[in-house]
Amino acid sequence: MKTSSLTPWLVYAGLFAAAAAARLLPHPADFTPVGAVMLFGGFYFSQFSRRFGWLAFLPVLVASDAMLGFYDWRLMFAVYGSFLLMALWGAGLRGNYSFRRAMLRVIAGSATFFVATNFAVWALSSWYPHTLSGLVACYALALPFFRASLSGDLLFGAAIFGAYSLAHYGILRKTSIRLTHAYHLL
Repeated sequence: MKTSSLTPWLVYAGLFAAAAAARLLPHPADFTPVGAVMLFGGFYFSQFSRRFGWLAFLPVLVASDAMLGFYDWRLMFAVYGSFLLMALWGAGLRGNYSFRRAMLRVIAGSATFFVATNFAVWALSSWYPHTLSGLVACYALALPFFRASLSGDLLFGAAIFGAYSLAHYGILRKTSIRLTHAYHLL
């Protein structure tokens, strides 16, 4: 797919604004595009910088947390680390992209985020007893949040990777050519 030099900046600005707004504006708990944006960011921007492309959307987390308020740095490390892992998985799609593979990584990323961040909450906070039953309670009480984050990641991941697939495979261009041709026939 041929891109103009402005295209990556427009993609970045649009996704940055969407992810930041989704974290800052009122929304259902954990139903945001952040996971999908991190995964896509790692995928898309690794073509411009193999070494640092997967870090493209780290500033979204920092900027929105600066406005929302920072929290326990150890929990932030688990949250940021989980999102950065999603971005790395996105970067891994570079040479072997398909919409199906992208969506499988979205699901795996959501699950990893759930497991890692809730383990960190259990291990680092005093909210749950540090026993097996406390760990089970932590995960059980977090299931509604997992459903919301998985739903958000799937919805926004399908939209973002779907739009990329349509553009990448020229479907949007072919459709607009057909529509233009049909218009001229009228």
